[in-house]
Amino acid sequence: MTTESKLQWCLGKFGWAALGMTYVLLNVLLTNTGRGFDITDEGYYLLSATHPGDVLAPTNGFFFLPAAGLLDLVGGDIAAFRRIGILLLLAASILLGNGLRLCLQTLTGRALGARSAWLGALMIGALSYYTIGILTPSYNLLTLLGIMLAYGCLLHGIEAAPRRRLGWLIGAGVATTFTLVSKWPSGIVLAAGLSAWLVLWPVHGSDGRWKRLGALWSGIAVALLACMVFIAPSDAIRRFNDGWTFLSGLASPHADGVLVRYAGQLGGVLLLALEMALIPLLIITTSSRGRRLGITWWPVLTFIWFAGIWWWTGTVIDRTILLTIMISWLLVTVGCRWALALERRRPADASNPAIGLIVLAFIALPFVFAVGTGTSLPRTAGSATIGLICAIMLLMWSGARSTGSRTAVPITAFLLALVVCSGTMNWQVAPYRQNTMYDLQHTETAIGVDGGKIDLDVDSAAFFTTLRGTAEGNDFTTGTDVIGVMNMPGVVYALGGRAPGIPWLHGRYPGSIETCVYGLELAGRERLHDAWLLTSDRAGLDPNVITAAADRRFPDDYAYCGQSWWPNDMQRGFVQLWKPSTTETTRTTKNEPVSFTQPIDVETRGQHVGPFLVDGVHGRFRIEPREDGFRITAAESSSTGTFALQMTLDPESFPWVESRPTAELVTWRCTTGPSLFMQQDMPSGLYHLDSRNFRVHPDDHSFVERVLDAGHDPARIGLNWVPQREGDHIDVTGLEVERRELR
Repeated sequence: MTTESKLQWCLGKFGWAALGMTYVLLNVLLTNTGRGFDITDEGYYLLSATHPGDVLAPTNGFFFLPAAGLLDLVGGDIAAFRRIGILLLLAASILLGNGLRLCLQTLTGRALGARSAWLGALMIGALSYYTIGILTPSYNLLTLLGIMLAYGCLLHGIEAAPRRRLGWLIGAGVATTFTLVSKWPSGIVLAAGLSAWLVLWPVHGSDGRWKRLGALWSGIAVALLACMVFIAPSDAIRRFNDGWTFLSGLASPHADGVLVRYAGQLGGVLLLALEMALIPLLIITTSSRGRRLGITWWPVLTFIWFAGIWWWTGTVIDRTILLTIMISWLLVTVGCRWALALERRRPADASNPAIGLIVLAFIALPFVFAVGTGTSLPRTAGSATIGLICAIMLLMWSGARSTGSRTAVPITAFLLALVVCSGTMNWQVAPYRQNTMYDLQHTETAIGVDGGKIDLDVDSAAFFTTLRGTAEGNDFTTGTDVIGVMNMPGVVYALGGRAPGIPWLHGRYPGSIETCVYGLELAGRERLHDAWLLTSDRAGLDPNVITAAADRRFPDDYAYCGQSWWPNDMQRGFVQLWKPSTTETTRTTKNEPVSFTQPIDVETRGQHVGPFLVDGVHGRFRIEPREDGFRITAAESSSTGTFALQMTLDPESFPWVESRPTAELVTWRCTTGPSLFMQQDMPSGLYHLDSRNFRVHPDDHSFVERVLDAGHDPARIGLNWVPQREGDHIDVTGLEVERRELR
């Protein structure tokens, strides 16, 4: 064996290395399926799949119907539910790869070769979905699964014998309907794209073309008829209309100039990808030495170039960056193919229009998957890089000579797998909206119904255990309706509750509150009236805005059960559980206005200022009484050049801030003035809660609200103001504390 032959043999083994890397990533994902839980998106998926009949205003499609079937199949086990999602993606990638192999073999008359490389690239491309950071099957996973199955069936059938062709194309139609059910924008684009693809596919005569198109749509029609077994057409139409009304009411990325937004986002990524690929492209196309390198070594040089860029910038490979790298790689590969064509080194199949159509279809795959997303289009498309990986591999294979096919393809597969693996592993180190990495989550915790358990970090486990104990101690039963205010569908699921109307009440966008009320009312007043309530320090919303739909007033018509500390950074704070009262509740309410009677100069920290204690001060300030409040004026500059004044309620004037005989709901509000805050010492540190206001109504006041349990649990509430310069002033009006005894 010559030295060159030995080198080629060694390079050919890179395909097995790609397959091995896939195995490593798969092992990591499967290990983590029994760990971690996110109370927002992941809770929404599980709650929807557990009670699909409660989703009365779906915004993503009817993904919860197939998800419910999968969840029932594994008996509600979260870890098994996650594992089945991973295995389904891998199975779809194998089907897709085999279809591609058979189709190319029929078109070109030559074997695909380097099967380990192709298999590794396709499988790790499918696993790139998990750059999304969520292991639980969602509408995104089911959408990608449907697209991959549709592509696989199409490739199996397009060049198959006539008797088998129609069956495969009907299967492609069924998979298209599956995508349509999971996320309808992607399903519509997929159906249109596959139809156009079949029309453009080169066949002899028009009869074959239209028969194939008819088979595809027959599959779509049959699958739609089968869906009627699971949901009546009238019910589906009504839910779709309600979901559209819900979505249209949001001033969110879902509903605001979506096409313009997509174009701008994609244009930015394409420009960055072109900038990254510019130097390799110039070398390939202008240098004879670059062209002599051939197709075998360009993947290596491209990888070195990209690796150097990310090492230099220190950028972490997230989904958007992963998509950018793949597009850049695709551009370099196209440039390499073009350079080979100039030197007349292109094999006969390289210019085959059918192969060109396949490449275009794979390039489109990530964007078919992403269309309809309310987040960034490139970010979502970065979770479906299997399409771009297939396109790059196919261009390398079709543009290489026999030797190049044995070397360039395995090297490309290995390097692409390395990039994807790096991006996916990021989310295994920092899981989506969780308190810590998966490796540190070892505390077995009961989550959901049927005694389901999952490993969590100590703090998250304490949260769920405490809250479940509180619920059970107050006669909560599985299947009870619970309204979660706001952004905590996972807490409802963890308690074993049901969410009437809509699984996820959220307040991230203008119009969110009104649309959430609309979704709740779809469940009917009777269900809402008997529903329990979850509130959060971080909700920043008067719960009465929500409970009005239940003909109840908060907190008068609810009994306080207890609270638990949620440690995650995104929504860090206390979550309270409230039980609907069956009898009229008598509560002691105290309103305590806070004002001054005489002018006071504020100079030092620790100074008593009327009912306040100066907790922090930079500069000098003067406080003067006003008719409906008081005015704070920056009297002179600070020695440090920084202005700031922070005052807290004096425990001598308000002794309840340090000790309370009963639990109290404390609301600290003002009409106009500085920022309000509430602080409390926690085992994990000082918990700081700022005033928030979603401004549901124009005259809403700023406020900060939370439950202070009975006992010696010190808290500080106060105001903070940071002027810009000496002489600046602010009028504080309507400043008061409202306290309601809860027990």
